[in-house]
Amino acid sequence: MPERALLKEPVAHTPPLVLRCIDFRTNAGNTLWLARQGFAEDSYHVYASAGASGNPEGFLDAVREHNPSIIKVLDHVDCGFYK
Repeated sequence: MPERALLKEPVAHTPPLVLRCIDFRTNAGNTLWLARQGFAEDSYHVYASAGASGNPEGFLDAVREHNPSIIKVLDHVDCGFYK
């Protein structure tokens, strides 16, 4: 039986997917940083989880579901997930 591909080829018009921490203190800064990178608010999907990149469980499902053209991962240095 052939292996199922993890990801499909992204479609050019699919919105970016942002992985970020659930820490509410980072919301405004994340939004501002993304805007400065050219990503207007509401132009991307957000997947928030404790620890962001250190806790990818579920994130791969979101990648499969949304099939994004771009993935941005936003972490912060004082995350309580790592303590």
